[in-house]
Amino acid sequence: MSIVDKKLHDMVTLFRSTNQMINVFDQKDLIGKGGFGRVYRYHNPLDNRMYAIKQILITSSSVRAALHEIRILAAIHHQHIVRYFNSWISETTSRMNDDESDDDDEDRIVWHDEGRFLYFCIQMEFCIGSVRHYLTNRTHVDERINQIILSQTLCGLQFLHNNQIIHRDLKPDNLLIQSFEPLIIKIADFGLAKTFQPRFTSTESTMYTGSFFYASPEQYHGKIYSFSSDIYSIGVIWVELSCRFKTDSERIVVLRQLSIPVIPEECHRSLDVITAILSHDPNMRPSIHSIRFSVDPYFHDHVLWCRDIVWDIIHRI
Repeated sequence: MSIVDKKLHDMVTLFRSTNQMINVFDQKDLIGKGGFGRVYRYHNPLDNRMYAIKQILITSSSVRAALHEIRILAAIHHQHIVRYFNSWISETTSRMNDDESDDDDEDRIVWHDEGRFLYFCIQMEFCIGSVRHYLTNRTHVDERINQIILSQTLCGLQFLHNNQIIHRDLKPDNLLIQSFEPLIIKIADFGLAKTFQPRFTSTESTMYTGSFFYASPEQYHGKIYSFSSDIYSIGVIWVELSCRFKTDSERIVVLRQLSIPVIPEECHRSLDVITAILSHDPNMRPSIHSIRFSVDPYFHDHVLWCRDIVWDIIHRI
């Protein structure tokens, strides 16, 4: 039995002994799925609140990433980061039909007992939609809404970076909308997030991660990356917020050209700052603090300003 198998076996035994291995939600209420697993909407009759339950099949390739995501979510709390409530291990008598990965030597089921498959379940706050849904359904470009989305995303991202966390997968799909009145944005999906190490010694620092179009050049080419990689993703999101695409093909053409970079005309008001954000040289990208001033001219919190300056100096050192 490998080290991973042994640790997972001990964890399952502990959960069973404490009666924490449960499956309390209706799996029929599916609201999203992908390579990360599935997300279900769950109504708790006790507190009469709606929650989102992320379910991840435990395999050799998912176990470490899932545990890392759980521990990152449990360690952070911010008004613009999706809130974590609880996590547990669930077991079922059969594997779900829509799991994306197949059983092979590269991605095998690491532990199951008498045909019962194991899943990590992460309970988080429920959000009514995502920025991706908003972009798909909007009828026009609203600069004020764009400003709020960017400002709140940058606020949450600043908190992550101050806590030495790189998200590595920022995109409209991972920016959730908690409410529209008022508009509240939450950063979600920390499956690829990493705690920053000033001097990387692992090959993980040079492996390609992120989503195509939104990943920075250094991520895409497998080079060493840091906090500025998240800044690049913000630039791509900014362009997508500024343009209303008639078809998905048009969106793909525009986003592909950003790697040159060719900035669309719709971004002319913020051309200089977006061009700087999308620089292929990570050292030339502006800080989150300076971007927030560009996005929101009414950003004059002097205490926050001083804190950001100090953190920026520490990171540069």
